[in-house]
Amino acid sequence: MAMFLAGLSGFLALGFEIAWFRVFSMAAADRAPAFALLLSIFLAGIAAGSYLSEKLTERASPHTVAQVIGMLLLLAGGISVYLPALVGVARVHGWSFLAPAPAFFLTAAMFGSVLPLLCQISVLAGDQAGSEVSLVYVSNIIGSVLGSLGIGFVLMQHFGLRQISLQLGIATVLAGGMVLMIARQESGFPPVWATLLFVAALVAVPLASPRFDSLYEKLTFGDRPETRTTF
Repeated sequence: MAMFLAGLSGFLALGFEIAWFRVFSMAAADRAPAFALLLSIFLAGIAAGSYLSEKLTERASPHTVAQVIGMLLLLAGGISVYLPALVGVARVHGWSFLAPAPAFFLTAAMFGSVLPLLCQISVLAGDQAGSEVSLVYVSNIIGSVLGSLGIGFVLMQHFGLRQISLQLGIATVLAGGMVLMIARQESGFPPVWATLLFVAALVAVPLASPRFDSLYEKLTFGDRPETRTTF
């Protein structure tokens, strides 16, 4: 299960990154630094999440760590679908397209927290620990590659940014709910906060759909009058 979740989290994280790059490239008028800036924000978030999550949960029980993983996925799924609209809002107000960068950093940190936490609860100390960790990481890498290629070369040929973002958001929320369901096997029904968070995240994703209206116009024209002209 840890390998599956590692691969799935990699797929979702890199899938979102590809979608976000489309947003950044349009907001930056396809200037070369757009990808470098997004990649820097994304990798910094992944690194921060990996470091902090392990430090903050090193003394927690496996059950608690599993709940944290589920919570992080729920939050990431519920927040990620609103990030493209934040860039559009920044452009309409004449701000830099990097103004929402902290939100992208935070979301990347949530995704980055999943892999080390999965290793923490699934890999036992012993002679096989190294090989078990490597299998989890390989699964994550495979998922990341499939996410990049699948979103960039397949889904983007058939779906728009709205559909891709919502699909990834729903998948992330369902993954978080699945982790919480697995964690409940040790303690019965999940706590009330987990149920409420799952429902809130599941509702938040489709509610983000109207935020994509005229998004391309906002990203392209910013605060100019042409923003009101629909492509």
